[in-house]
Amino acid sequence: MMWKNLSTTIKLASPIAAFCCLWRTNPLHRMEDPRVDLVYSSDIGVGRTQYLKWDDYFMAVTLLAERRCKDICQTRAGASIFDETKKFEGIGYTSEIHPTVDIKDAECHAELNALLSRNSADLKNSTMYVSYFPCNECAKYIIQSGIKSVVYYTNKKGTTEDPYKDPKYMLQEAEVNSKPFQTFLRQITIDFRGKDPEVGTSSQNDQTPKKNEDPITIKTPLTDDEFFMAMAFVASARSKDPRTQVGACIVNEENKVIGIGYNGMPLRFNDANTNWGKVEKDGLPKKDPIVCHGELNAFLFGNVAEMKNSTLYVTLFPCEECAKVFIRAGIKKVIYHSDKQHDKREISRKLLKKAGVKTEQFTPTPGREKIVIDIKPLDKRCT
Repeated sequence: MMWKNLSTTIKLASPIAAFCCLWRTNPLHRMEDPRVDLVYSSDIGVGRTQYLKWDDYFMAVTLLAERRCKDICQTRAGASIFDETKKFEGIGYTSEIHPTVDIKDAECHAELNALLSRNSADLKNSTMYVSYFPCNECAKYIIQSGIKSVVYYTNKKGTTEDPYKDPKYMLQEAEVNSKPFQTFLRQITIDFRGKDPEVGTSSQNDQTPKKNEDPITIKTPLTDDEFFMAMAFVASARSKDPRTQVGACIVNEENKVIGIGYNGMPLRFNDANTNWGKVEKDGLPKKDPIVCHGELNAFLFGNVAEMKNSTLYVTLFPCEECAKVFIRAGIKKVIYHSDKQHDKREISRKLLKKAGVKTEQFTPTPGREKIVIDIKPLDKRCT
């Protein structure tokens, strides 16, 4: 099944995974926004899904964090932490210890950075997703923090010996489960260029790299704005809304991610009793008065104590109800991607302006209008 005017194409090649990810909705609904392509594949067959599964979402965030690493880092790696309720707790990537310390090998591993930036003191029963199997020191950090599960993307280090013998022993003795990341997901493409479907005009200025600019490569670290907006985009791919998927990411004054959310039905709602349509159907109310917006979820599941003077990155300009929430929360800046509902956001814009909240439309770096995350099959990345 294909949707016309589809700016978000999602492909799947497993009838089993497709069956697990179905929800009851009108098959004629179109997925219009934002622009996240998910490519799934397997040897079993062909099918399609319409939203990112939990494990795939967690690892996508981890591999996205990896793209923040600078060239000074010997090992480009990312790490993320989610608790047993799927709530975001922390994210990190390999970095220098301090901007003034340029000593070789003096780097802070992604796992430690994720723990240092965590949003909760209690990580009991949480899961850490990592690019590489943890080293000895990071295994200790994980055990002592109360984390109970580690999912790693790869354990290859280019050696015939097992460099993970000791950390494997430590995790096993501490009853911390470790397992390789397994998925049918093969690629995630975040496209910042798309058009606003309702007005048919580009939401971004034409970004043509200049001749004297340095070329953008996969090793070029993501800027703050690119990384945080990409986080919002990846979160939006979790949304089950067939018309508009919205993701949000809240960042405090120290560039620490303190909240992530996407639009969806309230907790404990049964998919079988959910109507995603714009009108009542089969006795079920329409979605508009029920759905929780991405910005609201980022706030409610975020670290509210650190939101003063923070920045909200969101894929769609916020509505007036969400504007009220984060004005009260102390958010001071909103960076949005799309303004396709501009004519419906007059009150929201007035509220934000009166409250002194700055608004800015996101503009990608020339040459980085797309971010592609490739995921290799398990047998090609883990020994």
